[in-house]
Amino acid sequence: MALPVLALHWLDEKSADAACTASGAAKPLLVPVKPSTPRLGLAVSRKVDKRAVGRNRIKRVMREMFREYRAVLQMADYVVVARPGAAALDHEQLRNTLLSLLRRAGALPLPAATVTMPAPARADGATPASC
Repeated sequence: MALPVLALHWLDEKSADAACTASGAAKPLLVPVKPSTPRLGLAVSRKVDKRAVGRNRIKRVMREMFREYRAVLQMADYVVVARPGAAALDHEQLRNTLLSLLRRAGALPLPAATVTMPAPARADGATPASC
């Protein structure tokens, strides 16, 4: 999954098992480890921001958001790659971008829809009083 400012690569348990069995090699070179908690990898290159302070800010915001949602994330390994546009985003925009990317990928459950229903009509035909 990708957006103009971030790209997400992730490997869940099912994909890891399929990769091991589909290789057909007698001894795989790389054996995926099944994570006990969701794990995060970050890639923020100098192309994103030439200053280390800027690159570290991006990583700090993404780590903070990941820790907050770790309990509800699917069990998988996640790698987030920042793109040059990420340096222009502020703290809240960066958090929301990563959050929407995880939701689009299916790693996070979608938020519950808030549905407002009209009040049922009363038997005597009167409309309910509003507060």
